[in-house]
Amino acid sequence: MIPTQIEYTYGPLAIEPTELSNNCIFFDIETTGLSPKRSSLLLAGLVYKSGNSFKVHQLISESQENEATIIASIAPILQSKKYIITYNGLGFDLPFFNTKCQQYGIPFDLSGKILIDLYLLVKINPSLSHLDNFKLQTVEKMLSISRQDTLTGKDIAKLYSSYLINPKREYLDLIIQHNASDILNLPSIWQYLYNEMVTEKDLIIKTPSFNLLLFESTSFSKNNKKLHCKFRCFRTVDVDVTIHSFLYQLTWNKQQGRLALEVLVKKGKRSNNDLVYYVDLKEFGLSSKNSYLVLSINDRIQQSNFSYLTRLIIEFQLDSIN
Repeated sequence: MIPTQIEYTYGPLAIEPTELSNNCIFFDIETTGLSPKRSSLLLAGLVYKSGNSFKVHQLISESQENEATIIASIAPILQSKKYIITYNGLGFDLPFFNTKCQQYGIPFDLSGKILIDLYLLVKINPSLSHLDNFKLQTVEKMLSISRQDTLTGKDIAKLYSSYLINPKREYLDLIIQHNASDILNLPSIWQYLYNEMVTEKDLIIKTPSFNLLLFESTSFSKNNKKLHCKFRCFRTVDVDVTIHSFLYQLTWNKQQGRLALEVLVKKGKRSNNDLVYYVDLKEFGLSSKNSYLVLSINDRIQQSNFSYLTRLIIEFQLDSIN
């Protein structure tokens, strides 16, 4: 028995930015349990751009013997897109799927992919911090995103067990509907987060790959000669990068989604006696003439200026860090 395949076009979705919308895939799986070694993948759902619309693609197993077939069908589709967007996918869906690929000897390589886990972004979003929990359905309710079912992962596992004993089509239909709600609501959550989270302190990198660097913290070194800035960013399955310069050090831990910049600063005073720490962009190789960028005034770090400096350094070093 071959897996049931469901495909249909879902009208235009407003997803920004364009470079992500054209090359992203929303991914969600349903399983019989949490452990890939003791549980089965029973359904995989995908949503991705196809022409001017989005395509919904689901594969559901009517027999546990179909698991390998589903995984072999889904793996190349996942690998065809640059950006893989999930909800708790870094904690569950992708590790589960990858383990299954290894079990069946199915090639699956995420090299060069950018992994966007909306669950992690929700957890650090100030406008959602009051939620009792960060479950997908809780977030949907908060954002007034409609859903036709209220099933949980445990409900899905029970339904599938019931189907294997008594194969009623309505059992499968409920599982399919649940998964469709999951994947079709992810674009709305992404758009909300994208609109909410980008501030003047944050950085959007558009080329060669889209990434969002969310400002996290700044601090002085003990002797006040260096300033440190940290960002969170989307994980990429690439090698980590460290760039050393006499005046700064940039460290991009791509697999953890962290970027840190340490800068050697100069100390000075303005005419109004404000104590400032600044850099000369010319000395950094970022300007052809003397151009001073103030990073701290009276020990108050100018976060937007620090982010601007980070952008300049990243753009200057683009070839070596991508």
